[in-house]
Amino acid sequence: MDTLGKRLKRLRATSGKTQAEIAQQLKVYGIKADRGTLARWETDKQVPTVTPMIALSKVYGVSMDYISEGEREPSSGKRRVQVRILGTIAAGDPLYCNQCFDDEFVSIPSDWAVDFGLRVKGTSMIGADIPDGSIVLCKSQEDVDDGEIAVCIIDGEEATLKRVRRYAGVLVLHPENPSMEDYVFTGKEKATVKIIGLANAGSDTINAIKQAKEFGITQSGQKLAGLLVFISDVHSLGLDTAQGMQLTTGFYWDMDDGTRAFAKKFGARMNGKMPTMVQAGVYSSVTHYLKAVQAAKTDEGIKVADKMRELPIADFFAKNGKIRADSRMVHDMYLAEVKKPSES
Repeated sequence: MDTLGKRLKRLRATSGKTQAEIAQQLKVYGIKADRGTLARWETDKQVPTVTPMIALSKVYGVSMDYISEGEREPSSGKRRVQVRILGTIAAGDPLYCNQCFDDEFVSIPSDWAVDFGLRVKGTSMIGADIPDGSIVLCKSQEDVDDGEIAVCIIDGEEATLKRVRRYAGVLVLHPENPSMEDYVFTGKEKATVKIIGLANAGSDTINAIKQAKEFGITQSGQKLAGLLVFISDVHSLGLDTAQGMQLTTGFYWDMDDGTRAFAKKFGARMNGKMPTMVQAGVYSSVTHYLKAVQAAKTDEGIKVADKMRELPIADFFAKNGKIRADSRMVHDMYLAEVKKPSES
């Protein structure tokens, strides 16, 4: 019977590379693997998670369908869908959820019950084969069964990925790392949810925020935390409805002189409308590309990409921006709260 391990071993043999050489190539995509890791994968003693499989498909030049199911083409008729990676989740000490807005997706079979993905930060779940930097696929639900791994919100603010254990009125968030301790909550210590994470975008987000106000959720003291909210969404909702909502953003037009200068030029061409972070980000990325073409004195893709990684990114949009070896651009993000109508 053909297995994932046999396919990986066959692909490596075809490539003519050693396990150590493949592990070195995987590092380009941010995968920490060594010869032993490859050996466990190839003998089916360990199954690589989603992130390593994506990297392996790129290293070997085959599709994810072939890596995961042995299909060189989706000939079985199984439809695949793109799931958005919404941000990062702590696998260690709890931290605020950080959202990404650079349209990162992963392709999965359409019959998988998945709503969104999160990139893991930390090593508390390495015993469950969820290393730092991997992607976890999540399904939105209000509760989980004992023993399941879940995204947990602590004190309404901090999010962490842990295995959930329940013992006679005690809730335990258990890390799969022997060097880390459990988080234990008794009946009185159980955290009260103060923030509702909205795992959606676009019109779904707008409707959820309107319903939160309609049913008195925000008036009762709970806060909404939008995973993907633009300034245009806030304008559409109005301050009376959106006030108090917290969100992360990579850009705000009235932040400093640089952002205001860009917004003024943008508004002059867009009937006074201010740019969203995506619109500002597109302008910034295209400008950086053109600067790289000029500096490299060529438009050859590989040379321009190398130059884009080499040149610093510090403009009106990206502060401390950097393009990593895997071509992902990272930069500072900001936590914002929608003001009250009286503050406008």
